This record gives sequence, structure tokens and C-alpha cells, in this order.
Amino acid sequence: MRAVHLGERLSEGAINWSEETQAKTLELITLKSRDAVQTFLDIDYMTKVIRSMEDQAQAELSDKPQHVVQWVGKKLSFSDETIDGVLDHFIRGGQMTAGGIMQAVTSFAQTVPDGDRAASLEDSAFRALELASA
Repeated sequence: MRAVHLGERLSEGAINWSEETQAKTLELITLKSRDAVQTFLDIDYMTKVIRSMEDQAQAELSDKPQHVVQWVGKKLSFSDETIDGVLDHFIRGGQMTAGGIMQAVTSFAQTVPDGDRAASLEDSAFRALELASA
């Protein structure tokens, strides 16, 4: 779920929101968060998501999986260094499936010293699975 951050720094001369408006904004954020958690914890929803991921993960790659890894890396705007690292982890993992690519992305992310870059890589793993299974 993605949402635009509603809070912002007020500059001089900007609107001074009333306490009532601020309370309503907080109430809206709270209600939306509650609805999101209820959705994501729903058994039927989670079962559907897990089955979809399992189906995608089992997709066998072509006879040239290194080309798939490189193509996925380019689609996700990975640097050449990152693509090489993911490819190395993919080969070491030995799973010639779309799920193997997803796992290679998360495995490589664990070796990246920059926490923000590692988190960004991990965030891209599901998209890598989707691309590789297509």
C-alpha cells in the first residue's frame, strides 16, 4: 500500500490548521491504518497472495537464465555491479526459476553494506519475481 505523506512543515504565512482539523486528519490516518491492517491480516487475502507468489515462483526460466537475470536487473534499473551480484547469488542458489531470482535479489541485498540500498533491493524482490515469471 502506498500513500502520500500528509504531514508537512508549515512555512511562515501558511495555513494554521485548527486543532479540530488536525484531530480529524489523525482520525483519518488511524482509520485507514486499521482498514489496511485488517485487509492484510485477512486469511482469504493472504491465501490469495501466497498462492499467487507460489505460482509465480515455480515458473521455470528459459534455457538462458542469465539473460533473464540481466533483463530483470535492467528493468529494475539495477547497476551493472548489482546485476552481477544478483547473478552470482542466483547461480549459487541453484534454483532456475523465477523464485530463484527473487531469492537471489534478497540474498544479494544482505551483502550490501549500505542499509538504504539493501532495503531498496529487498523492496524490489517481489517485482523481480513478477518480471521473471512473465
